[in-house]
Amino acid sequence: MNEERRINEELKAELEQLRKRARYLEQERGKMQETLTDAEERCQLICENSPIGMGFINLDGVLVDCNDALSSIIGTPRDRLIGFPMKTGLTNEAVAVALARAFAGRTGAFEGEYAGVTSGKTTSLRAIFSPLFSRDGMLRGVLFLAEDISERKQMEESLRQSEERYRQLFEAESDALFLIDNETGRILMANAAAAAMYGFSEAELREKKNTDLSAEPSETRRVTEETPVLKDAAVTIPLRYHRKRDGAVFPVEITGRFFDYKGRPVHIAAIRDISERKRAEEQLKESEEKYKFLIEATRTGFVIINGEGRVLDANDEYVRLSGHAKQEDILGRGVVEWTAAHDRERNAEEVKKCVETGFVQNLEVDYVHENGRISPVEINATAMRTGGAIRIFTICRDITERKRAEEALRDSRRFLEEIIESAPT
Repeated sequence: MNEERRINEELKAELEQLRKRARYLEQERGKMQETLTDAEERCQLICENSPIGMGFINLDGVLVDCNDALSSIIGTPRDRLIGFPMKTGLTNEAVAVALARAFAGRTGAFEGEYAGVTSGKTTSLRAIFSPLFSRDGMLRGVLFLAEDISERKQMEESLRQSEERYRQLFEAESDALFLIDNETGRILMANAAAAAMYGFSEAELREKKNTDLSAEPSETRRVTEETPVLKDAAVTIPLRYHRKRDGAVFPVEITGRFFDYKGRPVHIAAIRDISERKRAEEQLKESEEKYKFLIEATRTGFVIINGEGRVLDANDEYVRLSGHAKQEDILGRGVVEWTAAHDRERNAEEVKKCVETGFVQNLEVDYVHENGRISPVEINATAMRTGGAIRIFTICRDITERKRAEEALRDSRRFLEEIIESAPT
């Protein structure tokens, strides 16, 4: 009897434990169901509000559900789209092949970009077909994702066309052009003119740094690495020396513009060979030195004045003729300032005449020195228009000795005439 009671008590205890366990499991199932419901609702919200088109294709190849984004992308109302036989109704062969691969039970997603016509307009789609499997590995269907990439493709095409136009301009430029990485100095691009100028192929140039082409590599490196520049700012280096493939060194002028390219700080360097210019400059300098030597060595005064008669340049002999000590004393001043009072008006008129007719010949005027001494001079001038301004190039000769000789000759003639007149007839 006691044993039977004990067994009954144990059974009651176990039954109570089972009931508690059952209640616990029921509570957990409820929680799991609630969690699953929340997850499904969140998933549903994500799907419905996603800009990416989503649809589920069952084992019969029929689209059984989709979101509004897929309807909008394809251009078909949702109620008409659901039930569409994807396996047999697709007209795009590439899309049909990708879907068939997904239904073949292969793992992984099948992705591609496809052109098509939706809502009467040509569109570009990025489509993904991903097979879905149950826990036991059985194929349940295919998830279909679609994204309208028409705008992106248009931007890519615009960018391609822009880059093509840029490339054409890049190649058409007669100056050597380089696209250079600021930090490394690596040449990223070079045009045909650069290849011709330096004697390397474009491919060979892309294997080099800007310092490899410089005859002053340390200075080139310093400018590239240390010069502070703003984006889109232009920098001009009027003279640098570069080296060709054969070792020949030649002068160049560089203009650089700095900007960002594919996330990297770069600059375009336009290189111009200025060898001919430098030779012309050297020849001009040599010619000017010869001219200056001849002008200074002669005993003839030389002065350049503007249309108002003001001195722009003069040699030492003219400074002496004007009665001054150095060139700075007369620069910018009018020549009438040291012209004798009785000749000033005539001198000013002759300056105007020279501007109008282009020349003045054998004009004689008196210059008055600061100490009061008078120097008679003979002036011959030619007017020229340079850079839109009048320049009068004037040669002045001191005719003091000639005037003395003329005066002596006049005195001699007068003396002779007096003798003749006083002689008995």
